[in-house]
Amino acid sequence: MTVPLIDSSVLADQVRDYTQRFLESLSADDEKMLLAVEGALRRAAADQAVLDATMLEYCAGDMTEEQVERWARHQVRCSPAEEEAIKEALREKGNLKDPL
Repeated sequence: MTVPLIDSSVLADQVRDYTQRFLESLSADDEKMLLAVEGALRRAAADQAVLDATMLEYCAGDMTEEQVERWARHQVRCSPAEEEAIKEALREKGNLKDPL
């Protein structure tokens, strides 16, 4: 038995259409609640990322394999130029000290 292949562009269009219909069906209160939940989830993910990075720096041996894998999944590669631009922006804000 062969399984028919699904065209990813068709699937993406269907998801986009469904999402649009869903968002249009929300009341103003529903939309506010959805935005509040999305914001809370983003803050929780950001807090977890800080916790994972701190644990990795100070007590990596105490981290579970799941914690290390979660941390690794959320890392983003950047070019040396991008890294330097990020460091410069952090220095300007006073969030990164120059090495001794």
